[in-house]
Amino acid sequence: MVYLKPENGDFAKGPTPELTLICNEFPVKQLPDSEPVWMKTPYLKIFHVTPDEKGNAYVSCIGNYDKDVPENCAFSAVYKVAIEDNTLVVKNSWFSDYSGSANGQQGYESLRQVTINGEGDVIVVGVTSDRATILSHDLSTVKGYYDVNTYAPWGIKIDKKQSVYLANFGHETDVKDHSTLDMQGPFGVTMLRNPSQPESAKLLTVPTGGSEVTLANGFPLYGTQTKPKLHQSRHEPVQMHCYQPIMRLTSTNIDGAGNLWCMNNWKPSAIVDVLDNPGGDGVVIFLGIAEPE
Repeated sequence: MVYLKPENGDFAKGPTPELTLICNEFPVKQLPDSEPVWMKTPYLKIFHVTPDEKGNAYVSCIGNYDKDVPENCAFSAVYKVAIEDNTLVVKNSWFSDYSGSANGQQGYESLRQVTINGEGDVIVVGVTSDRATILSHDLSTVKGYYDVNTYAPWGIKIDKKQSVYLANFGHETDVKDHSTLDMQGPFGVTMLRNPSQPESAKLLTVPTGGSEVTLANGFPLYGTQTKPKLHQSRHEPVQMHCYQPIMRLTSTNIDGAGNLWCMNNWKPSAIVDVLDNPGGDGVVIFLGIAEPE
């Protein structure tokens, strides 16, 4: 959806129907051996959009897999859209070929943020695939991947010197192996100073030093919460503790001083989210590490 600028520049009345362009029909790929079909579907799960300098925009879609209802399937995808003759149209599309997801099916990469680098390449990150995919500007060619020190990236930011920063959401831990229910994965920001050498990627993180994570008022991240009971137990409730200063990053941004602001979602194991949703969302800042905006 695009809201056009009024001729008089007056936005006081908000978007009007005559100044609103909507594109709700896309080529959708549902099976590995089938061709994309143009359709309207809620299962693309559009996540992010970013414009280029030539009037185009790139849209990323999470995608969806439904083993019982094939009509509800939609491959993870990126679309190139533009305004032509006062109509919002799809110019090109790319469908994921990833086949390592938990459902064992091809095409479900759970894409998140998309951006454009200094060469005009389109880069999109995938949670399930643990990688960022580099696409040509017309989406016709996969030019490479960033997949070293990447852990379910949600966000991507490129500074003016073309350094790449990937915000890692991290994967779920195994409750049986980590009975504390605190996330134990490698969290942080994947940084590439030289994107032409993906193997040089480094993970920026914050170690605990052994101290429990606390809120600004000194209270523990989980407050007075106790560990949810997975089954009937005669034991007394166990206090929840967190030792992960960075947890489940969703995006990053850069300020005028070159500080990298990281949106720290701070969510522990999914079972805690479901049974007793914790607080403690916050921001982690890496000082002066990026080229200022």
